Amino acid sequence: MKIKLLAIFFIIYFVPLFVNAQEDRPSWIDNPNGKYSDAAYLVAVGEGDNRKSAENNATSNLALIFKSDIKVDNSQIDRYNELMGDQEAFQHESNVTKKVNVSSSQTLYNVKFGESYTSNTGRVFVLAYIDKMETADIYNEKISNNTEKIKFFISTASNSSDKIINYSALNAASLFSLDNEMLKDQLKIISPEFGNTENLGYDHNDIVKQSIDAAKEISFSVNIQNDSDGKTTAFIKDFLNSKGFIINTNPLLKIEGNVTYEKLDLARSEKFVTWNLYLNMNDLEDNTLLSTTAKGREGSISYDAALSRCVNEIGKKIKSDFGKKFVAYFDSLVKK
Repeated sequence: MKIKLLAIFFIIYFVPLFVNAQEDRPSWIDNPNGKYSDAAYLVAVGEGDNRKSAENNATSNLALIFKSDIKVDNSQIDRYNELMGDQEAFQHESNVTKKVNVSSSQTLYNVKFGESYTSNTGRVFVLAYIDKMETADIYNEKISNNTEKIKFFISTASNSSDKIINYSALNAASLFSLDNEMLKDQLKIISPEFGNTENLGYDHNDIVKQSIDAAKEISFSVNIQNDSDGKTTAFIKDFLNSKGFIINTNPLLKIEGNVTYEKLDLARSEKFVTWNLYLNMNDLEDNTLLSTTAKGREGSISYDAALSRCVNEIGKKIKSDFGKKFVAYFDSLVKK
């Protein structure tokens, strides 16, 4: 009899609470287009443990709508902003409510967040949307601004007989052209009727080809002192080759420097080795165009293993620290 009474009590007291909890769940979570028409908006719902994670999830879900094959990493975004110029970049972004870089290596503009809901279990749901007509105007403006920059860089290359300036300008033009390709792809999805932007006065593939050909006209020599195993030299040559440059003994530019290693006794079971790296990029008159220094310490079970780790770290520093300064130098030659 007690069991029956408990069952009745459960039905009378708890079932209505469960039903009410279900009824409190907003319909837009399962049907976001019921709130924002797909004719006028792109919509996605995200969820997470807090508001921020829910917004990030919603933005990532929005990005899935585009499925672009064009990927732009953070270093390219930084280059774009630097070449655009701080004041110009601010002006161009001033009408963008929300600009976000998402995990799919895309940048979305004019993302807004609407309704939100927190469930009884603490899960947060957020609705993200893009107003198609409003955002199409923003994309068209950005494409126009990029096109202006592209034509400036192409003109700079055409009017210069300097191989280094020619490469720098064409490489910058290819960066802005790549951004336009992504914007054009996204615009076709946001608003197909505004996606006919093929006649912009330049050819993306031709710019990329010209940039690659210009890089082949610039040769480097590499001379690193104390590099007994040749690994630091190999890292630098690999980096230069990845940019399309040529390595030979009749260079336009020279990479010079030195690398040192030293065993370190810390009275511990592990063995430690410190390293120092110094690099210069010089012209043929030995003027220093850029320089970078880096140092570190690595430990392992043996000195050989610690040294191997040092070499790996040097390779990373060449790609990151030296690589960033290297790219920035060429960009600085043509920054408007």
